[in-house]
Amino acid sequence: MANTYSPMIATLVGKHVISALRVMLNPIIGVFATDLQPTHAEKGSAVTVGINPAVTAAGDLTDDHSGSRATAAADTAQTTVTVTLNQEPCKGFNITDGEAAQIQGDVLPIYIEKRARDCGYSVALSILNYIFELVTAANFSGVAYAGGAAGFNLDKITDIHANLADAGYPCCIPDAIGMLLKPAYVAALRKDKAVQNLSASGVDVVKTGFLGRVGAQKVDIFNVFEAAALPKAGGTPEAEKLVGFVATSDAIALAQRIVEPQSTNRIDDFQVLADEDTGLTLCMRVWYDPDPGKRYYTFESLYGASKANGSALQRIKSE
Repeated sequence: MANTYSPMIATLVGKHVISALRVMLNPIIGVFATDLQPTHAEKGSAVTVGINPAVTAAGDLTDDHSGSRATAAADTAQTTVTVTLNQEPCKGFNITDGEAAQIQGDVLPIYIEKRARDCGYSVALSILNYIFELVTAANFSGVAYAGGAAGFNLDKITDIHANLADAGYPCCIPDAIGMLLKPAYVAALRKDKAVQNLSASGVDVVKTGFLGRVGAQKVDIFNVFEAAALPKAGGTPEAEKLVGFVATSDAIALAQRIVEPQSTNRIDDFQVLADEDTGLTLCMRVWYDPDPGKRYYTFESLYGASKANGSALQRIKSE
């Protein structure tokens, strides 16, 4: 088959790359504050991300003419965090003319799609690693739990719930608190007899890496996500024994934009691949170099992340 590029290949690539990105980044998209837009920006530029402030009791409205209504409205405004777009991960691959000739019929587009999907995973892993390296004792001093996976069970989650409530976390607000865990800790919950008994009674407790609410007296506040990339091998979280955390959305802010395309006379195609539900985007470039006889595919993202509210996250440690 000729080493060509077609709309069919573009459709396959776009669908599967974004799917891979979304699956990998689901934990942080479900927990932290985000500003993800398919608009152009320069590396090093700043984005202002809105952060919902902590919930506090409303004040008494003294009278209609004192201006207290305006004061109350001002007090409910969002706070903001400045995020610098300082990360531009790029991953790609190439198909040689010889490879294209050897791969038969419609198999080449499928082969390209699988290679592109792996690039999506690679870019997502870069984003996860960068964010997880923000979760340190220096940035977030609170510890929700310290111990091995074998001792992590429904009772421990109930204790975390109570401690967070005492610390002023919005435990009464549905889906306000997220919990990210290494796979061993999610597996421990799945093996917990209390969880299994609830599952056997018809309560859907653990599925697809997500631990949902299991009743008002148990863990009715946590969205629990499995994060295989936590912590990054050799990174700061590994040295701090980080195996997870609980957080509200104002703990960390993430912003993402797209980079400016090159001149169209230098590339065969430039596309912004976007997920309509989350706003996650990747840029895809495709070009052919006749000298080595290779067609190149690259996928890149422009993003940044920053600590926001240091009291909005508590770490889970292995010891």
